[in-house]
Amino acid sequence: MVPLGDDGGVYDLDGNLTVQTIDVITPVLNDPYLWGAVATANSLSDIYAMGGRPLTALAFLGFDPCNMKREDIREVLRGAVDKLKEAKVTLIGGHTMDDREPKFGLAVFGVCERPVTLDGARPGQILVLTKPVGTGAVVKGVKEGMLKEEDIREVIDNMTVLNDRASRLMLEVEATACTDVTGFGLLGHAWNVCRRSQVGMKIFFSKVPVYKEALNLIR
Repeated sequence: MVPLGDDGGVYDLDGNLTVQTIDVITPVLNDPYLWGAVATANSLSDIYAMGGRPLTALAFLGFDPCNMKREDIREVLRGAVDKLKEAKVTLIGGHTMDDREPKFGLAVFGVCERPVTLDGARPGQILVLTKPVGTGAVVKGVKEGMLKEEDIREVIDNMTVLNDRASRLMLEVEATACTDVTGFGLLGHAWNVCRRSQVGMKIFFSKVPVYKEALNLIR
């Protein structure tokens, strides 16, 4: 049984475990192509965090047709399709709707042999991060005009990197718990793992990889 609040839902289809998720975000970058790519990598990460392999996806785009240019819509979808091709995931459809605030994301379907969930952490294990933290602060800095996208190439590159390899390695070393660190930050998601697994966790700030741009903005 997969606990409520995990990164994806697991369904046993005649002995074959399937995993599904949906994730939609507002523009995190000014470049529409990069927004589409980042949103896609973000949606796929929920499947990877469960130890799953994504197979198909449905796209969702909410936008104001009076304010969003047609070429920008094309770029968002092009960024998404390119990232899906990289992940070997088939886009099989989607949906659009009028929305005053732009939103884009994907519903993703995949399979898994052994779901890795929030409630599997055990005393004595170590916490491993696949990417630095601080993305939220950096994105906010770009939106507020305090940073330019050309100044944060490392951050953008990491935001578009798929977690497929990390997911495979996680299964190889038989990790027992995993979650996708996004909107609640490292502490929020760590708390979710601790609460579900009934364990405590010590995090040493000096050992946490953090984007220097994020620290500067927070200060």
